[in-house]
Amino acid sequence: ADMQGRLKSITKNSVIKSGNFKLITPDLQDITTPNLANEECQAELASFTSDADLIIVDNISTLCRTGQENDSDQWTPVQRWALTMRSEGRSVLFVHHSNKNGGQRGTSGREDVLDTVISLKKPSGSSPTEGANFEVHFEKNRGFSGLDADSFNASLAIDNGEQVWTRQAIAESSFNRTLKLAKEGLSCSEIAKELSLNKSTTSRHIAKAKEQGLLLEAMQ
Repeated sequence: ADMQGRLKSITKNSVIKSGNFKLITPDLQDITTPNLANEECQAELASFTSDADLIIVDNISTLCRTGQENDSDQWTPVQRWALTMRSEGRSVLFVHHSNKNGGQRGTSGREDVLDTVISLKKPSGSSPTEGANFEVHFEKNRGFSGLDADSFNASLAIDNGEQVWTRQAIAESSFNRTLKLAKEGLSCSEIAKELSLNKSTTSRHIAKAKEQGLLLEAMQ
C-alpha cells in the first residue's frame, strides 16, 4: 500500500510513463526474494533486465545475500553481474544502508568498480517532521568534478498530491535554518549548538539576514 501511494504521487509528475517502469517485488511474485549473489537467480532475472536502461537494486542487504558483509571476496559474484550489465549498456544503482558511524555497512570493496558513490546524510538540527530532507554528498565521482560534484541539500514535499523536490546549496540550507531558529528567539550560540555550526558561520548568516531585512530582532 505504501509503495502504491508513492508511485501514484510520482506518476502525477509524469516522471514514470507507461511501459518504462517495471517493479519486481515478492509481494507480486510466486517466488522468494531473488539473490543477486547467486548466478542461477541472476539468470532468472535476465528476462526482466534484458531491455532495461537502469536497474535499481533496493537494497544490497536484501537482494545481495553474500553471507559475510565484511568479506570483499563474497561480493565478487554481484560485482561480476554488475560489470556484465555495464558492458551491455545498462546502469545499476545499488541502494545500501549506513553503519553506526555513517559509512557504508560492510566491506568497502563494493566501491572498487563503481563510478559514483553518493552518501545521504541528515542535516544538523533537522526534524523527522520535515519528511524526506537530506544532504547529498559525492564520496566518489568518476567522470565529473567541480560544481557538478558539490554537495547539496534536497527536500521532498507533497503539493496537491504531487511530489515536489527542492534543491539548495548546503550553505543556503544552513542559512535558512539559522534564520528560522533566530526568528524563534534562539541566540547565536544556541543556534550554533543546535545546528552543529561554527559560531562565526552562524554570526555571518545572522548578519546576512539582517542586511536583507529578513531579521530585525537584535541577536545576542
